Amino acid sequence: MDYTRPLNESADNPKVHLALIMLKGAGRTQDPSTYAEAPLLINPGGPGGSGVVFAQSRANSLQLVVGDQHDIIGFDPRGVGASTPKADCFASPDSSNGISRRNIAYMNRLTWLVGGQGIGLTNSSNVALNMLSARSAALNKLCQRADKSEGDGSIFRHMSTPNIARDMLSIVDAWDEWRSSSQTIPATRPEEAHPLIEQHNMNDGNESRTSLQGKLVYWGFSYGTFLGATFASMFPDRVGRLVLDGVVHADRYVNPTWEGSIGDSDAIWDRFFVYCAKAKTLCSFYRTGDGLEDIRERFRETLSLLEEQPATVILPDTNLPAIVIASDVKKSIFFSGLYAPMIGFPIIADLLDHAFNARLEEIAKGAGMVPLCGNFTLPLYPDDAMRGIACSDKQHRLNENVTGLQDRFEKIARHSWFADVVSSAVPTCCAHFVS
Repeated sequence: MDYTRPLNESADNPKVHLALIMLKGAGRTQDPSTYAEAPLLINPGGPGGSGVVFAQSRANSLQLVVGDQHDIIGFDPRGVGASTPKADCFASPDSSNGISRRNIAYMNRLTWLVGGQGIGLTNSSNVALNMLSARSAALNKLCQRADKSEGDGSIFRHMSTPNIARDMLSIVDAWDEWRSSSQTIPATRPEEAHPLIEQHNMNDGNESRTSLQGKLVYWGFSYGTFLGATFASMFPDRVGRLVLDGVVHADRYVNPTWEGSIGDSDAIWDRFFVYCAKAKTLCSFYRTGDGLEDIRERFRETLSLLEEQPATVILPDTNLPAIVIASDVKKSIFFSGLYAPMIGFPIIADLLDHAFNARLEEIAKGAGMVPLCGNFTLPLYPDDAMRGIACSDKQHRLNENVTGLQDRFEKIARHSWFADVVSSAVPTCCAHFVS
């Protein structure tokens, strides 16, 4: 857990146990020597995203890109998903162990989330920011309590990105140790040749291969690019191949608030209307004869209905009533759709069409309002890893009061329609978070 302490596990020197899952490359057997010199580690971002879940859903697709000679490993960073100890502020130290404890924490978390569902985003009302700040303060008191109860063994004290980068080095070292347990480590196999892992010296006419033994081969997305860059800064001599995909602006990420990270959000959102007009009937929110401004105006009319009067629906699969407010739709549907527009924009068009035609049950589903009930097993239990990692990475404490935050967000909001989405998520959290 703490690389400044001895690495032998004891009560005074607790360890972190990382959850890993692997998609094997072609031709692997029980013999470690049949595996690649270096596995391809992947991280989906977040911070706090589960690499295990990501590998379960996407490793086959990634292998189509990089080649089936790669062994792909998804890992849950410390505090995340199925890794232990888990960064869960709702896990009471007084509750029972195992599944029962996780279920109690899960129910407490759902109760807390439902209690704040009607507040909306920062600028949705004249009291929203005060309420969001108060809820952040209350939640972070809970996290402080969890941290204090664990003392020096608290995962919240050791969740920063440099610690996660050091964990990746541990995975690389463990892989080398495992492969060296074989008595028949072969020379490089021809089937391993691939642009991602091969480098040829073209100057001397010979195809000399650069060994990747003991090196990191990595593909990181979003926050995963910050993690990969951190690893390269800490261990430059251990870098094999890095793919940094969807690069995070590092200086903005470590600043007290994330407003700088939304600079292009409005520009991307504007393309939704452009592409819908070009796609015509392929866009379900399009109507015959529409021009660009017709689509914009229909969108404004549709959203204004929810802003003026929240809609009530009965969720079809649960027999529960729900209220759909504009903030839910803006945060969970529109903003999320910007992350992957080729996938998200058609979904947004469908949901806007449902809203325009008053089929709000579908909107409620799209906004993530269906209660998360059922038989859940790790690593699907939610956690507080995003708060723990993101706030641990901040270089400066945010010492503004609520009035100062309101002034900051109002200034940002004059330049970005999506400012309230980001300002509701992180700044007030990190203003209160202490670990």
